[in-house]
Amino acid sequence: MPTRCWKTRPWPRCRTSLLIEPLKPAVAPAPLLVPGRTTRRAQVALEREAAVVRGTPEAGGPEGGRNKQLLVSARALGRFVAWGEIPRDVAEEAIQGAGEAAGLSAVECRTTIRSALDRSIRTCRPRDAA
Repeated sequence: MPTRCWKTRPWPRCRTSLLIEPLKPAVAPAPLLVPGRTTRRAQVALEREAAVVRGTPEAGGPEGGRNKQLLVSARALGRFVAWGEIPRDVAEEAIQGAGEAAGLSAVECRTTIRSALDRSIRTCRPRDAA
């Protein structure tokens, strides 16, 4: 006995929305960021980290203590650069000046800051997860 082959009709487009799970809205909208401007929290973080770098003692600390503090502070600011809350050149200039005020050479500051910001930007978590 031959089997009948029934043609199936295509699924109606109006029913497709019933099969797809609706998108969930974002938890909280991100603040409006104006390019070239800094947010208040990024400015405060920048000022505090620069003060910490400037206040690192030149003598009496472990070898490389000033450079290590410069690295830690630049990495802390990297998240704000990655999130667009502060321009990279503003962060670099502020930390550069603080590092030189602490007694580090300009070349040493520049290479440390560049590598710290690059790493921090590359490995930064999204703003809503932080």
